Amino acid sequence: MTDTEFETSPMVASFLEQVAVDIPCLTSCISALIDCTESALPLVTELQDRASPSAASTLEQQCRQLSKLSTELKTILGSYSLQVESSGYDGSPPPVDPSIGDWVQDTLAAVNELGDQAAQLLEGVMEEKGEEAEGSGHEEGFVEIRSAEQVVKKLVPLSNTLMKRTTFLKEFLPIFKCDLDEYLAKNIAQPNRNGNITTIRSALYDLKDEMRASVPLLEELECEEPMIVETSDSGRASAPPHHRSSISTASTTSRVSDASSTISFTRDSSDPDDFYLVDSAESLAATAKSIRETQMRVFDSLTEILTNHPSDWLNGITTRGKGRSLSWADFQQLDYRKIKVLVKAYRSLNLNLQVITLRCRNEGGNKRKILEKMRKMLQQVCEILKLDADGTIGDDSDLAFL
Repeated sequence: MTDTEFETSPMVASFLEQVAVDIPCLTSCISALIDCTESALPLVTELQDRASPSAASTLEQQCRQLSKLSTELKTILGSYSLQVESSGYDGSPPPVDPSIGDWVQDTLAAVNELGDQAAQLLEGVMEEKGEEAEGSGHEEGFVEIRSAEQVVKKLVPLSNTLMKRTTFLKEFLPIFKCDLDEYLAKNIAQPNRNGNITTIRSALYDLKDEMRASVPLLEELECEEPMIVETSDSGRASAPPHHRSSISTASTTSRVSDASSTISFTRDSSDPDDFYLVDSAESLAATAKSIRETQMRVFDSLTEILTNHPSDWLNGITTRGKGRSLSWADFQQLDYRKIKVLVKAYRSLNLNLQVITLRCRNEGGNKRKILEKMRKMLQQVCEILKLDADGTIGDDSDLAFL
């Protein structure tokens, strides 16, 4: 029998016939293994302090690695289950190597034995130390050395067993992960009426490019100075001289547009200098900054979705929460035509904003219109990709958009 082959009892053989089709059952067994390993860790750590630092230290490291690898295995199995449920796939169950069920059962037995042995050894060490201290005047150090030798004889076989099982799982996980990628590609990622995966990804990459192109334009708007309003001693605000000619004396309320803000003034009398401030809209600089920050979060979310393999992308999203997460099945159903419409609109807004900036004229009203359209487009992107309002992936919090 090799290091990666384990004996299979009739009970385990019967169990393996079920795990090939019952992933939840296998997942429960792995959860039990993780819990058992976490329970054994404190005992091994205490044994390391009291009796055998070297042997127990090795076991402690092995337990931590085993817990980490088992958690990763559980996540992959959860990905299988999640995608089968979300896609409504009714074909053959996901392929799970039967040897993993064997491994789980044998490793669980080994960890249980480790916990029992560690508890017994700890009790023996404490009893021997107590008897020696009570029966003679020998120092405790002498008893600890003798106890450590006995402990090592018990721990070495357990350490070797855990090393075999940890090595097996470490080598197995990359293969299992590749199987998941193939399963998703074969059974789930099929072409749909909205276009195939390649077309969807291409449209999203185009959207990223347009978002990247708008960043320097938005940064330039952030640097523009806000409009200064003159305020009289009476507490009223008068429009700056270069704007007064644009305010009609026939209207009671007028709006003055600047490159950085739009401000409303109401005329209090026939005196053209007698105005007071009614409201001040959000400055263009603040609006541009808010849009740019949200846009960069959307950009990062798109990068995460597009750069990973299906299983990596899936695992990254499912670990962040499930309130607004985009599943792999949802991703397939994205309508590339809607995305291309957004790309075209984004490109047009970027061009218009660039032209207005090159004119070097006060066109705050036009810039504001462009920013508001850009804000609405970002909101549509968040809805399509099931991102949170701030552009991030899969948080259940209800955030106000921008």
